[in-house]
Amino acid sequence: MTISSAGNTYNPALVILEENGYVLRVELGDDCNIWCAEKDGHHFSASNPLELLAVASIFERFGDNWQDAIGNPDVLGAVYDAAELSDDGVN
Repeated sequence: MTISSAGNTYNPALVILEENGYVLRVELGDDCNIWCAEKDGHHFSASNPLELLAVASIFERFGDNWQDAIGNPDVLGAVYDAAELSDDGVN
């Protein structure tokens, strides 16, 4: 099975957040919407529900010291280092 980031994954992301006790809301704007989640006095926001789930998950995993995990370990760098371009120049 394959799941990709798309609109049909937004509701499942919101279901996960709600099941984990987050209060959800969306701020509707002319150019974009801001998705928000709140739990235990912590506030999270993102451009879409998948990003919101990711941001909340980062906090759930690392807590208030989430920034300490930015480069320790440097998984982002390792993934880029291991990346190879395909024959047509696209990954």
